[in-house]
Amino acid sequence: MEALTEILSQYPPELHYFVLGGLIMLTSMGLFPGSTDLFILSGGLLSGQGSLNIQYTIITCALGLIIGETLVFFIGTKAGTKIINKVKPGLLEKPRFVKVSQMVNSNPKSVILSHRFVPVLRPYVLLSAASMGLKSKHFLKYHSIFILSYVVFLATFSDKLVKLFN
Repeated sequence: MEALTEILSQYPPELHYFVLGGLIMLTSMGLFPGSTDLFILSGGLLSGQGSLNIQYTIITCALGLIIGETLVFFIGTKAGTKIINKVKPGLLEKPRFVKVSQMVNSNPKSVILSHRFVPVLRPYVLLSAASMGLKSKHFLKYHSIFILSYVVFLATFSDKLVKLFN
């Protein structure tokens, strides 16, 4: 929370939500170091202290995640296989690619839901799922529902979650 407070203190209060949303968007794309979960928790804690409005924080965090991860997904539809093969050559060999592609398309909800719980791999899961033909309409529908419920939970219960782990 201190890191987010320090970052936000560099900007006028009317820009705090834009900065928070931008940080979450860039982090979800793997372009900014950190964890989107920690930014959401910090936003929730700052809301609990009265520094931010909880409704605006939830909307900002959800939009930042949806926009950032949707951009990663659409990059994956165009160049996901090239990017993945450059990072990890041989990972998407033909037999494995076909098998995983069938699995991804047979149960898109599981892929979209499960990637939330492996923070480091989120951008790669989205790139892979997109390059394996996960339909955009499935992605947008399930992703938006999961993100909204995820952000509401993290931001609303952030103080209780922090106390639980301290």
